[in-house]
Amino acid sequence: MTDVDMDYLLLDLTRDTKSFEILLRGQIAYTAVVLDQAVANGSRHLPSVVVTPGRVFGHILEARSQATEGEKARLAEELARVQSYVGLFTSLAVQKAQAAVASRAPVAGEAANLLVPQTQQALEKMIAKRLTEKPNKAILTTGTNTEAVEKLFSQMIASALITHGRYDRQDLKGKNFATTGDSPEILPLEKLDSHQLEALLSWASENSDIEDLGGRAVTEMDTGKKATAGHYTDSQGNQANPLLEK
Repeated sequence: MTDVDMDYLLLDLTRDTKSFEILLRGQIAYTAVVLDQAVANGSRHLPSVVVTPGRVFGHILEARSQATEGEKARLAEELARVQSYVGLFTSLAVQKAQAAVASRAPVAGEAANLLVPQTQQALEKMIAKRLTEKPNKAILTTGTNTEAVEKLFSQMIASALITHGRYDRQDLKGKNFATTGDSPEILPLEKLDSHQLEALLSWASENSDIEDLGGRAVTEMDTGKKATAGHYTDSQGNQANPLLEK
C-alpha cells in the first residue's frame, strides 16, 4: 500500500465507531510500549521516539474527523471519547503492565522486537478494563483532541519515568505526593487525589523534558493530519481541508 491507500483505508474503517475505538486504543497501547522501552533503556533520543506515534495519531484522528464531518453530534462524541483516555497513564494498573514489559527490555535499538501482538493486546485490555472500572475525570480537562493527545503523551512519559525510577528522590522531600523520610518515594498513584496528581505531573514536567516531548508529539500529529487531508480528493480532484481541531 502507498500512504494514500492507507489513508483511504483509515477513512473507510473510521466511519465505524467500534473500529475507530479499536484503532485508537491499539495506537495508545503501542505508543505506551515504545515510550516505556525507550525510558527503560535510558534512551537519549526520546524526541525522535515520539515522531512516528505522533504522526499515526494524526492520521487516525484526521481520518475520523473527515469521515464524520457535518455530523456535529458525532464529532462531539469522539472528542469525549479521546478525552476519556486522559489520566489512564497515572494508574497503578498500567504502571504494573509497563513494568512487566520493561522486565523483558531488549538492548537499545531493538524495542520494536518487543511489540508483539500479545504484549500490545494485553495493554489494550488493561486500558479498556480501566475505563470501565474507574473513569478518571480529575486530570486536566482538555478542549480538543490535539490537547488530549498531548496530555496522553505527557502522562505516558511521566508514568514510564516514575515506573523506572528516573527521578531524584531527594527532590521529592516535602512534596505532597511523596512519602516522608530521608529517601522519599512517590506514593501509590491510585491513592493520590486530584490536587496531588496535578502537583505530581507539574513536578515531573519541571524535572524532565516531558513538556517539550508532548509538544513535539503534537507537532508530529499535526503533520500527520495535514498529510492525511492532502490525500483525500473529491470527484473534481479538489483536496480536502484539514480539520485540525476536530
